[in-house]
Amino acid sequence: MPSVADVDITEFAITEQRVILTFDGDYGTLIFKFGYRPPGVVYFRLVNISPDEPAHMLINMLKEGYQINNMHTVVENDRIRQRRIAQES
Repeated sequence: MPSVADVDITEFAITEQRVILTFDGDYGTLIFKFGYRPPGVVYFRLVNISPDEPAHMLINMLKEGYQINNMHTVVENDRIRQRRIAQES
């Protein structure tokens, strides 16, 4: 269940037009169950990694052409999944 802090961070991201980078899976619930629409979320769902690995993975994703705006992106050790975040018209 998303916490108050998760909601606050999401609202800040919406106001400031920032993509959320997180290790917390609750942002998917906020987006797809409760209708929050941040500019994007990159959720690192990784195991047994070094502290700098998420940054390297994000840089490689962007170099490979992955779009993170308006997307909920789940980065796992062996794959990347994306689902569009519906934006209000």
